[in-house]
Amino acid sequence: MSDSAKGPGAGYIYQFELALVELAKMSRDNVLSIEKMDDLAMQDIKGHYIMTIQAKHSISVTGSTFGNTSSDLWKTLVNWIDKITNGHVGSGNHFKVITNVKIPKNSIIRKFRIEDYDEVIEEIRSIKCDQEAKIAKNKSKGKNSPSIKAILSKVDKVLNDLPSFQIILSNFSYEENYQLKEDFFDSIQLGSITDDSYKSDLYDHFIGWVINKTKENWLNSNEADFTKKDFEEKYDYLRRVHPLKKVLFRSKKEITGLANIDLNQTRNDTFILQIEDIERDEDDKKEIIKEAIFNFILSDIEISYVITKSNTFTKPDYEDFKEECYNNWKKLKKKHAPHDPKKYSASEQNDIAIKIFDEIMDEIKLSFIEDFNFDNSNKYVQNGTFLQLSNEPKIGWIPSWKEKYKK
Repeated sequence: MSDSAKGPGAGYIYQFELALVELAKMSRDNVLSIEKMDDLAMQDIKGHYIMTIQAKHSISVTGSTFGNTSSDLWKTLVNWIDKITNGHVGSGNHFKVITNVKIPKNSIIRKFRIEDYDEVIEEIRSIKCDQEAKIAKNKSKGKNSPSIKAILSKVDKVLNDLPSFQIILSNFSYEENYQLKEDFFDSIQLGSITDDSYKSDLYDHFIGWVINKTKENWLNSNEADFTKKDFEEKYDYLRRVHPLKKVLFRSKKEITGLANIDLNQTRNDTFILQIEDIERDEDDKKEIIKEAIFNFILSDIEISYVITKSNTFTKPDYEDFKEECYNNWKKLKKKHAPHDPKKYSASEQNDIAIKIFDEIMDEIKLSFIEDFNFDNSNKYVQNGTFLQLSNEPKIGWIPSWKEKYKK
């Protein structure tokens, strides 16, 4: 693909990416449109425009845009002035330009404030004089200057409608080197998640949705309008079908590689004693205890890590999850051991313990806050939490666990 094709293509995608960020941040009463009043535009509940956005993208690392003599700058200003004079946008509208690259240091845009109005007008006139001098110089050499003349005609339109230009200056802002993906994930409370592959996959799902919904509207001769409800419904759907669980918790293999675990260090902990007291094949028991130690330690490491590094979940969230684990254990206890513990023989108590322990460790599937479910790669967090409860001990496996361990 040639650079001439890459540039417009990247700019096309960038516009939809910006739409996604604005959807994540905007209020419920607003409506966002693409290529309706501007590259992007936002209306309030009464239909009044409250923001119009011009987006410029460059595929060059050293690229710049919105320079003093760039077509981007003057075309944007003329378009906005036309919208003001035609009554499409008013003085309450926010005028914004966004680019993924650096705006030149000497760009007049950096002075676009109503407080600097006189200075800005003087600089525009100076830019006009410089460009007229270039045209005269080129003419003396027998050269025409069509691109400079095109820019000058737009500069004249700005200078010929200073009241409209004042409205722009009174409510103008710009973003350069805009890191839109970071802003998007911060807006949906996933900024601190470290797994880039899953974040990228989630992001691609969102972008595909914005592009396809826009295309569908345009093919049906409709405007590409988006509400906050549209975004929230899509986000809710993706949270249910997308593997966000892997974004939250690292896999067991990842943690094992980081943790230096001494299997003999926790041999006297209550959670180990509770497992050791269940009679079963000795080789099986050794494997179960080894797995339990790993799950117990890794769960503690990961929960501490997530609470420290994430701005999404807190210690009270984990306490709520522990309570959910406790309630699930209680249901199983009622199911398998409904009678007074004293009524069960030693053999019956052992059989019940095996049923409760194995069902919890192998079969139960819980959610960690809403739709963050567990799979085989990160179920160590769930199992480790049950083991922590048995270590407190708040739960047990044999019916007479309180009498034996709660001392």
